[in-house]
Amino acid sequence: MSDVQMNIELDLNGARKQQPAGSASQQQGATVSFHNIHYEVKEGGCCLWGKRSLTKSILIDLNGIMKPGLNAIMGATGSGKSSFLDILAARKDPAGLMGEVLINGAPQPPNFKCLSGYVVQDDVVMGTLTVRENLNFFCSTAPPHLRDSKGEAAKSQQAH
Repeated sequence: MSDVQMNIELDLNGARKQQPAGSASQQQGATVSFHNIHYEVKEGGCCLWGKRSLTKSILIDLNGIMKPGLNAIMGATGSGKSSFLDILAARKDPAGLMGEVLINGAPQPPNFKCLSGYVVQDDVVMGTLTVRENLNFFCSTAPPHLRDSKGEAAKSQQAH
């Protein structure tokens, strides 16, 4: 009989995973923090009739931190959730954007837009597949320049 004790945990899919007792389970992933985020857009304004364009604030003074694991962004329709995700993923034009987003305490690298991603609101995924299966499908159908030498499955595993 073995004297080794095992810790049994459940992962996000409910599957059991075992680790030797005393070994710390390390959470992989980055910590994203955002400080004094303010985003505004210009609306209206037509030069023909002399109307001036107005600015509309979409996000006002957002501060927070997202640690590895499950995070949620919730709010009413039109509250700026998609704009906020675009800012975190470096997909918004910096015009009208103030504040800073840090990845593990450092500014976003120039290629962060290529390193980050999320499923947009209007994206079509198969409702009968699990999240992992949808990611595997996406990775297997991605253009060749987005694949690496380790194969498509490696990319879907990195998303966890």
